[in-house]
Amino acid sequence: MSLGSDDHRLCHCCKMFLPHAMFKPGGRRTLCRMHFNERIRKIKLHIWNEVPQERQAKNIWMAAYADSSKVFKLKISITPAVVLDLLQQLQIPINESVRLLPVDPHLPLSAQNFCLTTPTNRKDMCVAWKRMQDKQSYSMFLDPLTNRKIYATSNQSMKTS
Repeated sequence: MSLGSDDHRLCHCCKMFLPHAMFKPGGRRTLCRMHFNERIRKIKLHIWNEVPQERQAKNIWMAAYADSSKVFKLKISITPAVVLDLLQQLQIPINESVRLLPVDPHLPLSAQNFCLTTPTNRKDMCVAWKRMQDKQSYSMFLDPLTNRKIYATSNQSMKTS
């Protein structure tokens, strides 16, 4: 039995010849998709164990990205690195569940237009914006008199704890 190099490659972890379809596209790949993804996962877990807040920042950013595109229909102008800086500056604990939303829903989420709040408050704000598209009812959730937990906002006059 002969295996042509045109349709099979050797995975260095499996020690088996596998079809090209089981490898990532590109030049000389020596690991099949399963082992390649496993190696990347181990690297990310190692990095996230060294800097655990980086994982929290990435998850917050991903949720904010989804909200910006689905609810507010705007692009996001903030990066996970900026979210990490915000979390570190505000000394938000790793086990604290926070979400990122824009203060002004007509502007993209950015370092000048953000609000860190609880997931429950985020859900209520998104529902209010999606149903009514009214800035006044949306910003009602940012009012300190409503006793809703707001960790920080870009508008320092509205900042509460």
